[in-house]
Amino acid sequence: MILRRLATSIRKQDWFTVATETLIVVFGVFIGLEVNNWNQARADGVAYDEALIRFDAEIDRNVAELERVIADLAIDLPRAEAAIETLQACSDTEGAKALIDEALSSARGTASIRLRRASLDALTSDPVLLSQQTSEERQRFSDLAFMFDLYEVEASWAEFHPLDIPIENVPVLGIGTPLPPRETEYAGRIYQWNKSYPLVLSAPLTEACKQGELIKALFSWHRWQNNLTPLSVGVLEELDATKTLLEERS
Repeated sequence: MILRRLATSIRKQDWFTVATETLIVVFGVFIGLEVNNWNQARADGVAYDEALIRFDAEIDRNVAELERVIADLAIDLPRAEAAIETLQACSDTEGAKALIDEALSSARGTASIRLRRASLDALTSDPVLLSQQTSEERQRFSDLAFMFDLYEVEASWAEFHPLDIPIENVPVLGIGTPLPPRETEYAGRIYQWNKSYPLVLSAPLTEACKQGELIKALFSWHRWQNNLTPLSVGVLEELDATKTLLEERS
């Protein structure tokens, strides 16, 4: 309608009306663009707030996972240390075999750690989410992603390297009395395990300590698993710092 009036005014050479109608058109386009920009900015802000809510929940789950790993290692590492020192002493004292068997129970497996990072990856790669961040937030999320990358490499080494040579292949070890079914928690879920068979020392300790294969297997397990505690604490500190930043923002 307004364009038709503008065309009529031009034909009549009514320049005042032409100028007025042109200003109305320009002003309308400008207002439309501003409203659209405002709506888009509001939508981007809402998307960022929702991303931070998801990220906050992701942090909580990762904290729980790391605390579980640290707690498990606080039990398993001293067992391996006691067994190594018992084998080094090479003295079949009372309770020595029990110390070895406890360590074998831990050394049959390794810590399997999988941190959740879908929300963090979105915050460090999505252009819309990046545009909403302050420089402090962008740096904090980037530092956390770097720590995750480092941790995942080290955790993978710690999980798989001790299993290159299965400890059950050590000649002085045998299979003990079967254990009943049990429940364990892993990554926030409860799993039911069927009957299992423990590894036990089947030769005299004075013989096992001289062969050397068992102490080397326990050393290898301890060496790699021992890296996980300080690294886990470091990632926990990064998560705590990120959590604090999110709380200050809200």
